[in-house]
Amino acid sequence: MNIFIINISKKCRRVAQYIKEKYIPVKDVLTLRANGIDLDCSSLFLSPARQPDLKLPMCFPIDYNLAFLMGLWVAEGSIHKNSLRFHVNKHEVTHYTRYLDSVCANLQCSYQVISMGGDYSYIGFYSTFLMKLFQGLGFISQEGKKNIPSIVYNFPTKLSAAFLNGVFSGDATVSKAGGAIVLAQSDERLLECLRYVLLDFGIHVSIYKSYEGGKKYIDG
Repeated sequence: MNIFIINISKKCRRVAQYIKEKYIPVKDVLTLRANGIDLDCSSLFLSPARQPDLKLPMCFPIDYNLAFLMGLWVAEGSIHKNSLRFHVNKHEVTHYTRYLDSVCANLQCSYQVISMGGDYSYIGFYSTFLMKLFQGLGFISQEGKKNIPSIVYNFPTKLSAAFLNGVFSGDATVSKAGGAIVLAQSDERLLECLRYVLLDFGIHVSIYKSYEGGKKYIDG
């Protein structure tokens, strides 16, 4: 018997109701886990309150495509109400499509590409679940700022490479002077975190401040 988990607070209040309706609020699952009682994830699904017919796996692996999207978030992401946006050059959208389509297929969400005029577009994910996922994993801080959480430092090599691929696909350029790969970021904290991820690949970098726009750069 499958048990569907729905993020509600009033619909199911008694155990008898849980059994009858096959719903368990997410907060109660977390309470059980906090008390050392775990549940078999293979029979559990997440069902958003506004989309009761949508059944998402409670447990799923982070694959190369999702790790790439996490890296792209660090480089180009922003929050707009209940959506995640990735601001990209319109000529790069085709390159990202295979990663985006795979993530959407696994998480049953969708995205739109919106032109902003000129060479710029943004990719919008209108998915509360995806936002909650990024928040829960620590990629979005309580203040709404971008973050590189501890989970990234524990990625296996393949996923670390995918994450860095996403970051550098979004923010990196090749310097005309010397041919160095340069990554620009206004948040020095993120660059310091990326320095440690790069060290896992034996890559040593320097961080310096640009006099144009006050941005910090990784040069390596």
